[in-house]
Amino acid sequence: MKKICIILLAITLMPFFTSAQNIVLGNLAFLKGQNYVDFNVDFSQAGILGMSEKEIAVQEKDWWKDRHIYVGRFLESLNAKLNRKALYVGKHENASYNMTLVARQVEKNGNILSEIIFTSKTNPDECLCKIIMNASGGTFGTFLNLLGDGMENTGKALGKFIYSKLK
Repeated sequence: MKKICIILLAITLMPFFTSAQNIVLGNLAFLKGQNYVDFNVDFSQAGILGMSEKEIAVQEKDWWKDRHIYVGRFLESLNAKLNRKALYVGKHENASYNMTLVARQVEKNGNILSEIIFTSKTNPDECLCKIIMNASGGTFGTFLNLLGDGMENTGKALGKFIYSKLK
């Protein structure tokens, strides 16, 4: 009986553990046929170890110097999958759409809860799609290294997710 209860519990909870991303608004249909998406990142609304971005920059002296490295790891892992669909996310000012990664919470091990918001360049106030992402960080290293792992894992998961929606 105990084994049956454990199996039923595992089956019930499985969707919560397997769905690390979820579209909460809109869809990704507008990306079909696109080659470039402009990209921004926003840590200003994040709780990073319970601190704001300005507070973490005081504690982690290399925050501002190395921040582009973490963003680069995200973009590299995201584009590794999306390039197969001839879609490139990065600094593309002439792109029709913009994607913003809004970090909401960053934990000590680099786990990141974030929102991915897509808008049109012609109407930047209208959200076309919002995706909630929850990605794991790392296991070993400094906080900034673990954050980099979390950014990379966020990019991988988001790339797979978007790729599957563009089939």
